[in-house]
Amino acid sequence: MKREILDKWYPLAVDTAFGGFLSSFTYDFKPSGDQDKMIVTQARHTWSNSKAAGLYPNEKQFLSNANHGFRFLRDVMWDKKFGGSIRLLTGKEM
Repeated sequence: MKREILDKWYPLAVDTAFGGFLSSFTYDFKPSGDQDKMIVTQARHTWSNSKAAGLYPNEKQFLSNANHGFRFLRDVMWDKKFGGSIRLLTGKEM
């Protein structure tokens, strides 16, 4: 799991420019175009990193990535005015 999945996704999928995680990649695993950020994919990345942090406690990036995802979900994807989650498009259009 670590070598074939986690090591391919992380830290590559961590969006350091706009927050949260990247989810759109080309066939050769390069980030592709604008990133459509929805609650489900962002939560899955956060959960995956949280689980990985427990399974691989010596790999500090997983806990850091999980915290990064949590802050994005809480501070950016949560609609503070009306409640619920919002959908974001980040990348070229921003």
